[in-house]
Amino acid sequence: ETLRAWRAALPAMLERGSGAIVAVVPAEAVAGEDEPARSAAASAVLGAARALAREVGPDGVVVNVVAPRSGPGTPTGEASPADVGATV
Repeated sequence: ETLRAWRAALPAMLERGSGAIVAVVPAEAVAGEDEPARSAAASAVLGAARALAREVGPDGVVVNVVAPRSGPGTPTGEASPADVGATV
């Protein structure tokens, strides 16, 4: 789905000569701390983003990847109010 979204958005950005694409992948997957399939998918997004940035950067389109770590609580980052208060 990520690559489809990029493909859909790129023509308008290239025509305008500016734009930004931001992909979000879990840091745990990038670090290999997640399921193998998720780690592989995150690595694929990173590689595709690097290649795309080299390709469209000269045309004014910026490509970034953000890899936030999940917060306290469950592995999905859902935290109870007590957890949130403890981290503030």
